[in-house]
Amino acid sequence: MRVRLFSWIIAATLALAAQGAARAEDGARLDEAFVGLRAWSGGPETPAHKTIRSYVEEATAVYKVRVDAERRLVEVLEAESVAKPAKQFAADQLYRLSDEDTVPAFERLLARADTWDLASTGLERIKHPKAGQALIAAAEYAQGDRLIGIIDALGNRHDSVAVPTLRTRAEDGDANTTQAALTALGKIPGAESMRALEWCRKNLTRKMRPAATLAYLQCGQSSLARGDTKTAIALFEGLLLDFEPVEVQAEGLRGLIKARGDSAVPTIIEALTSGIPELEAVAAAEAHTVPGRKATDAFIAAYPDLTHENQAVLLRALGERRDEAALPTLLLAAQSRVPTVRLAALDSLGRFNHPDAVQVLLKAAVTGPADEQALARQALEKLDHPELNDQLLVAAMSADNTVRAEAIKMLAARGAHEGVPVLLRIAERDVKSVRLEALKALGKVGAIAELTPMVGMMTNEWTDEERAAIGEAIIAVARRSPEGEARTDPIGKALTSASPNESVRLSLVSILGAIADDTGLPALQSTAKKPGGRVQRAAVETLAGWPNAAPLETLDKIARMDKDPTIRSVAIEGALRQLERDLAIPETQRLKYFGSLAAAAQTPEQKQRIAQALAVMSHPDAQKLRQKLVGGA
Repeated sequence: MRVRLFSWIIAATLALAAQGAARAEDGARLDEAFVGLRAWSGGPETPAHKTIRSYVEEATAVYKVRVDAERRLVEVLEAESVAKPAKQFAADQLYRLSDEDTVPAFERLLARADTWDLASTGLERIKHPKAGQALIAAAEYAQGDRLIGIIDALGNRHDSVAVPTLRTRAEDGDANTTQAALTALGKIPGAESMRALEWCRKNLTRKMRPAATLAYLQCGQSSLARGDTKTAIALFEGLLLDFEPVEVQAEGLRGLIKARGDSAVPTIIEALTSGIPELEAVAAAEAHTVPGRKATDAFIAAYPDLTHENQAVLLRALGERRDEAALPTLLLAAQSRVPTVRLAALDSLGRFNHPDAVQVLLKAAVTGPADEQALARQALEKLDHPELNDQLLVAAMSADNTVRAEAIKMLAARGAHEGVPVLLRIAERDVKSVRLEALKALGKVGAIAELTPMVGMMTNEWTDEERAAIGEAIIAVARRSPEGEARTDPIGKALTSASPNESVRLSLVSILGAIADDTGLPALQSTAKKPGGRVQRAAVETLAGWPNAAPLETLDKIARMDKDPTIRSVAIEGALRQLERDLAIPETQRLKYFGSLAAAAQTPEQKQRIAQALAVMSHPDAQKLRQKLVGGA
């Protein structure tokens, strides 16, 4: 038993010795870090900074460590030979630990020329009354920049205890000190600060009264932010007197409306009809901040008696409120004779997201001046109501063709697939301009089922530009559809029909080329083999530009047999490109095509072109053919 006890005592002694050695090592490292900080004069931070930061972090949680860390940091701040950057770093760390126990150290530092600013910031951050008392005491003897810094710190504490000192300093007579004291008083909420600033507004020199008024306003805002609405209301009401400058009245009104909250409607209505444009503008601008249907009804009732400028502002406020009770007023205002009123109404309608606005917005989008058109279209784009597409479809069937066309564009932009039956009906039999928009829209919302009627409509009387637009719509639908005959048959059948309309057939060739589905090749190949002027050439050019070698045999046949040298030339060049591009064609078959094209070549240039294509082939027969072409050329 004694042996065990003796062993335990030895182990404990060794452990304590190890802990003591570790503490000694940590203390030495910390001493070294503070020595390094004292020697630092700025620039990149050193490892000492990291060590001290870690120590301060530990100190925030351990009182004993905090006391030691605070002592070390204060010593750095009080040292004469330490540079300002090092003192600033030490102060920043000390702020993390400061409490009422640090106040005496900050008081000493506040009296020094090299640390007063750091101490002032520290006392500002300590919430204990002792910190405020220390600043107030220092304000009695400080001068110049030091006094202004202390005054600023007192204001930032928002403590009404400082009000008497700040008022005394506001009377100081020095413009900079007075300005600082007024600003500080404005930051302190409550009746004491308000009364002090009232005195300043009445008794300071005329030159300082605008600053006193600005601080007075800020005091009202500070009081309101603190929840002291009674003080805020009394203060703002005091700024609405007739002898106050109108800009001061306007700011007082703005503050009063915010302070009264839900009860501000009478104040707003009174200002809206005051006949003072500045107050009317503030009231209209703040109207959206008062919630409730009663407020909306009151604003709507006041609307007719306002100036046009303030009607516009109120309309925007109604838009911000998004209360549907205001919608009839906005719809009516959107048709006003006054441009500013119309613009405001259109802008607000975009915020309502209500289908009843569609008809008015559509009309403005096509009949109004450029700025109103742009605003109406923006408003329409913002709308996202479940019934919006239904309203657009109703508009698409209405009497005004310009409105109908715009509604159809919107349906297309929104991808309204449910509108396809209406769009087809319009595209089949309607006014030409509206039919064209319907066909374009089908290109964006239509599916494979719409291809046949869309292709059939190409035979109607259209200009080349209109037919091209319809073609683009057909291409868009086809590209969205699965590959295969279903998306090319309607076009191929129309192309190979007996239609004498060359423009239509040219468009159909172009469409099949743009879709580039191999199931469309039979119609193109059939067209390319039949003499047909522009249509035949377009078909051959489309085959020549095909993305794969599927049309190669047809191009070879046309190159050999067509009577038109221009057509043959296009076919030869197209076949050569496909032979060069598709390296999967077997070599013997490739040689066969090259031989056939060589026989069909009509000019030295064509023979030279074929010879160039043969140059990449290593087969002996290819080189023989190449030599023959070059020699024959």
